Amino acid sequence: RDFEVTNRALDAMVRIVRSRPGCRGARMTGGGFGGCAIALVDAARAEAIGEEVRDAWAAAMGGRPEVFLTRASKGTSLV
Repeated sequence: RDFEVTNRALDAMVRIVRSRPGCRGARMTGGGFGGCAIALVDAARAEAIGEEVRDAWAAAMGGRPEVFLTRASKGTSLV
């Protein structure tokens, strides 16, 4: 279902990262009407994808986005 709560900039970000080899999926996250995108990418390509996204964004939209690389964790547990 498309709730139409993104914007042109966020749609472009998701489109750009999805087009990169090694991207397994990307989508907007947050409350809508802006916010950020999250992507699942191959670890071996993460740094390169980050740079490619920055460069493609600059060419398409102007400016350079902030890209944060992180790893999934096990989550919470009871000790």
